[in-house]
Amino acid sequence: QKALAIQPDSVDVHYNLGVALHALGKLDEAVASYHKALAIKPYKAGAHNNLGISLKELGKLDEAVASYHKALAIDPDHAKAHYNLGVALLMERQLKEGWEEYEWRLQCSDMEYLRDFTQPPWQGKDLQGKTILVASEQGIGDEVMFAGQVPDLLDADAHVVLECEKRLMPVFERSFPDVECIFKADPPVTTGRGDIDFQIYGASLCRWLRPDVESYPDRESYLIADGGWRDALRAKYRGGGDDLLVGLAWNSMNVEMGHRKSLPLAAYAPLTEITGIRFIDLQYGDTAGERKAFETETGVEVFHDPDIDQLQDLDAFAAQVAAMDLLVSVSTTAVHFAGALGVPAWVLLNTVPRLWWTQEGETSHLYSSVRLYRQRQAGEWADVVDEVKEDLGGFKPG
Repeated sequence: QKALAIQPDSVDVHYNLGVALHALGKLDEAVASYHKALAIKPYKAGAHNNLGISLKELGKLDEAVASYHKALAIDPDHAKAHYNLGVALLMERQLKEGWEEYEWRLQCSDMEYLRDFTQPPWQGKDLQGKTILVASEQGIGDEVMFAGQVPDLLDADAHVVLECEKRLMPVFERSFPDVECIFKADPPVTTGRGDIDFQIYGASLCRWLRPDVESYPDRESYLIADGGWRDALRAKYRGGGDDLLVGLAWNSMNVEMGHRKSLPLAAYAPLTEITGIRFIDLQYGDTAGERKAFETETGVEVFHDPDIDQLQDLDAFAAQVAAMDLLVSVSTTAVHFAGALGVPAWVLLNTVPRLWWTQEGETSHLYSSVRLYRQRQAGEWADVVDEVKEDLGGFKPG
């Protein structure tokens, strides 16, 4: 603001102010700053790209797409604009073009998960008798989601080498016994392996295997939890009774967007008015304070299992999720586990959710067991929780 007082016609100052305002969550003001920068210098590709980002966060996807196209008309090789365009198109379920544009993430220098592989990238060729390395990328939930394409590769008669975060190896090895699971490292542990014909990142598989919503198979599940562990936990949590087991998760620690897609545990209080339910804590991190306050307010316990660390022991966490009759959660890793395990999950979404949940609809093309509940107004969760409460009263497992 001081710089603008000195140089009110500086395109860079208006642009940088837009960046700062966006980071503060003042999206309408950020949009105004980018427009001022573009009024001075219409051919600044970065300003069009950033304008698109702010418009997307406001839920104005069509305007965001138009901004990205303007950026690319000026700079056809603007990797970030291509990538952001891909995100917006995927949110609109325009999957074919969306995945093609999303590939530009591989050209973005700030994608920290990218590494160098010695094998050539797979470009959709016949995989019969070939060995393909599926490389790990993004977070745990994303890895679980992308693993849903492994059965497609096996059906194509490929030998699959699946790279994953170490914590996922037990559940992946159980779920995909015909797959060679290896842990993620930098440099990759597969460097120099001549027996691997192709490599590809997990999300990049979608370009070839998921070109439209109809290409997502109607699988009930593809991950397998430890059955004995699941049954033991189920018996432990029910304590000889017949209450429904409903897992709760409410907070995302995602640095970029976690605050927008999270709600306090206290917001779930109306759900305690439904009888015949035992609530189970499936939230990672230290939840003791919130759980104590919740029980004081509602008189209902959210049971916490001290024997399970949802962050460190993902095999135990998979068994815990599998023991539930239902998961009620914001967008977290727990939802991806539930969907992959075939456990019913009701997901509370903010007005502009992660691209995987798209911008509209009550069902998910990713997982047949997942139902979506959407905010009508940014930051307002009460009406979403009321919808969940109404449906929870009539929920029947199985």
